[in-house]
Amino acid sequence: TLLVGTVAIGAGILLRRTAPRLPGPMVVVVAGTLASWLLGLGGRGVDVVGVVPAGLPLPRLPGSTVGDGSWLVGTLADARSLLPVAIAISLVGFMESIAVAKVYASRNRYDIDADQELRALGAANLAGAFFQSFPVTGGFSRTAVNGQAGARSQIASLVSVVVVGVTLLFLTPLFYPLPKAILAAIIVVAVAGLVDVKTARTLWRIDRQDFALMAATFLATLFLGIEEGIVVGAALSIMVVLYRITRPSISVLGREPVTGRFRSIDHHPDAKIEPGIAVLRMDASLFYGNAEAFRDAAREALAGARARMPPETERAVLVVDGYPINRTDSTGLHMLHELVYEIRAVGGRVYLAGVKRSLAEALEAGGLTNVVGPEHFFPDLPPAVDAAHAWLRDADDPTPASDLDIAARVARPEAL
Repeated sequence: TLLVGTVAIGAGILLRRTAPRLPGPMVVVVAGTLASWLLGLGGRGVDVVGVVPAGLPLPRLPGSTVGDGSWLVGTLADARSLLPVAIAISLVGFMESIAVAKVYASRNRYDIDADQELRALGAANLAGAFFQSFPVTGGFSRTAVNGQAGARSQIASLVSVVVVGVTLLFLTPLFYPLPKAILAAIIVVAVAGLVDVKTARTLWRIDRQDFALMAATFLATLFLGIEEGIVVGAALSIMVVLYRITRPSISVLGREPVTGRFRSIDHHPDAKIEPGIAVLRMDASLFYGNAEAFRDAAREALAGARARMPPETERAVLVVDGYPINRTDSTGLHMLHELVYEIRAVGGRVYLAGVKRSLAEALEAGGLTNVVGPEHFFPDLPPAVDAAHAWLRDADDPTPASDLDIAARVARPEAL
């Protein structure tokens, strides 16, 4: 068996490299079947395909009957018991199909429509239900063999249907001596071409997290199976997405001396930070998943701003660059309310710049606009920072912070 499989793999690779126009898998199958028949490999310990049932399945209604002979009652009972498993099979089958579709779409530079793929799989399984077919989906190994054979369109599938039909009607006895190792060798040769080492190296260079995700999915597929590997990859992908969403890019900004632009101090060391002013930018919408991260970043930035002020004052200003924030939810609004109260309790202020209409409407509906003060909203970041700087220089602030805090807390329930 080892010798048959090794020779078949070598022949498949040789044909693919030296004669790519020949249908390599078919040549290997025909040659292997003839060799097995002539040498009697089936009687020498090599597993062969054996008897293949002939004929086409006849259509009939699915379902069963119960004690009273009711077909409908039996069918509903079957559906109820099979529904959980059917949902699992549908999800896993679609994931496998769309995964291999994306591989070949990327390789051959065309687009795929996931909705259309799902409709096609549903139609195929609905039709197969009337012929007692097992659930079908697009598979890695079958697609790889089809692609290696030169398939480029759905015409290949139609030709396969005709060939399979003719084979089931007239040619099944010819497959009796075919060694199973040859079928395995065809899959090995085809699937080996799907291992994209170049992409793995690229991911290692540009994104170690994506490389780790790919490696974990690869190992799970290798040791657990294709379906299990896809489930593991999908679960890890969801975890990575949630991790990235809950930890967005939040930067403390400083003003460049030459251009006057505001840049992240982590990437632009020459950016100057105004004493007592914390300029914060978050490159994501504000919602329950990242509200705490934004609050913690604001507190840390304000602590740094206060540290640059004279010891006798704790006043500091938070200036939020709102342009990257498209929207917020109730959790984000609640966090902003609490943050404003916290800053005002120590004599500070909050300014917002570049707020888009969608975010401005949410802030207005949530009452935060009145709490912050409409005069603290600016269309661009530089005027907001200049206003904050001017307020810090004004030592004659007539309104005590405690009064502002009390007024905000009184107005808050009605606003919300």
